[in-house]
Amino acid sequence: MTEELNEQTGSTHPEPGPTPEPERILVRVIEEQGKSALVQTDDFRRYYAPTAKIEDGTIAQGDLDQCPYYGIQWEAYLGMDSITTETLASMLRQAGIYTLDDLRDRDRQLIRIGTNLIGRVVRDAARRAAEAKPPRSK
Repeated sequence: MTEELNEQTGSTHPEPGPTPEPERILVRVIEEQGKSALVQTDDFRRYYAPTAKIEDGTIAQGDLDQCPYYGIQWEAYLGMDSITTETLASMLRQAGIYTLDDLRDRDRQLIRIGTNLIGRVVRDAARRAAEAKPPRSK
């Protein structure tokens, strides 16, 4: 096979095949301004992208990777350190939830607990972002 290829092409290396098309990501244009656009991906992340790179509501993944991110990258700042199983169990008991029946009967209390926990995590993340200090990795 190698000899045959060498005779046909003058080389023992096969010709490279066609370059595959880059993966394209579906985006929704939120706002256009001049040569750039604020776009949103399916996972609700937003980026500033060159309008020339957007084709039929898509952008190449490689191009998107080069675009500046819009907003706070929450993943870098959200830390769950302040929420432990002990914290949650204590909050449930403080709300009078000791049994499954209590849980069913006090579903509004559960919503309040969830809201308080999420509020605590988001406030901590906002403080970290303002101080530009991502949480320490464990």
